[in-house]
Amino acid sequence: MSDFGFNHIFTVRELPVYYLNKYSEIENLANILTQNESILAIDQERAPYNKFYFQKPTLIQISSRNAIYFIDVLDNKEILDPLRWHLTNESITKVFVDAPSDLNYFKEYFKIMIKGIFDIHVANIICNPNSNTTPGLPELVLRELEIKDFKKSKKEQKSDWTIRPLSDSQLKYASNEIAVFLPLYDRLIKKLDQKDLFPFADHGNRRLEIEIPSFDYNPLNVRRIKGFDNLSDSEKHRAMKLGIERDKIAKKRNKPFYFIFSNEQLKKMVVNDNIKPNDVLTRNQRLSKKEMTILTNILTEPLNDSPFEDHTKHINFIDLPILHQKLLIWKNNISKELKIPKRFIFSNEEIKSFDFLSRESIMNSVWFSQQTNEICVNLTNSLDFFLKEC
Repeated sequence: MSDFGFNHIFTVRELPVYYLNKYSEIENLANILTQNESILAIDQERAPYNKFYFQKPTLIQISSRNAIYFIDVLDNKEILDPLRWHLTNESITKVFVDAPSDLNYFKEYFKIMIKGIFDIHVANIICNPNSNTTPGLPELVLRELEIKDFKKSKKEQKSDWTIRPLSDSQLKYASNEIAVFLPLYDRLIKKLDQKDLFPFADHGNRRLEIEIPSFDYNPLNVRRIKGFDNLSDSEKHRAMKLGIERDKIAKKRNKPFYFIFSNEQLKKMVVNDNIKPNDVLTRNQRLSKKEMTILTNILTEPLNDSPFEDHTKHINFIDLPILHQKLLIWKNNISKELKIPKRFIFSNEEIKSFDFLSRESIMNSVWFSQQTNEICVNLTNSLDFFLKEC
């Protein structure tokens, strides 16, 4: 046992690792963090996506400068309540690696809106705008920290984090990852300061707080099936109906949608006349009589010959107002000139809120017009000149 009364399971990179699974322990941890910490690294493990329809957090990892804390949240959403103040307090920096998915589960599962975010992924993109690929964590650790023995185990990443007790290999995998977050933060902060790019990282991280994506499965993803575009309009309608029904069954059973039937099986049912679900499904894909009846009805009902419209695609560029189009072109050009990724100048979501009634209103809408560093001033002057020419 540690001085805190926590279960000390091992040490990684000179940091003690503690395992907490009681509400009283989290209350104790909250007091410790309130007194000593202004920056925390946060990660999470979830129920494996290849075994369940509903992913959910099962383990929250929090690292301070002095220790790593594992919080067992399996079937216990309330256990994080003592840390709500820390997680929503902007004065405490929360360091993530590729934050959106973690933020989504904090929001949807724990009903916590994280504030004070610093995403290592965001900082890396801004510091290295010419990179053609986004490096994985091992590559980033090697490049920034020169740690050669860091490895990311795909086996442990995809392992079942709902089983208790967690294995030593799972715990070591999780602790090795979270242990490098704050060293990476320190390194990237220096780079941002050296390149005078911190305002862009700050803006990008603030956008993460309000543009949290949803990672729920969308039945309309059926349109991404290989060969979907080659189907007739009537076959596309039928494929969409099968996809929606498949998703309902998957939710009910808490299984990935492809456990019900695969995309290839779906295509076979769509393109072959007079085929029955039993002709395609395997013995392991057992559906109820009611479910089989619904699928059969979809396959046998009259086909819809109306043109298939994909309402999920982004609005066509030519449909945008002229000034909106020109503004996107300016953003693309200035991004290349200043070597700033486009979405950190302003995002697609931000531009929707712009008031296009006047040049002054647009200038007041962009965040960088309020900044005083050299790159932001150059951006502001460039945009102002561009708008005067329009």
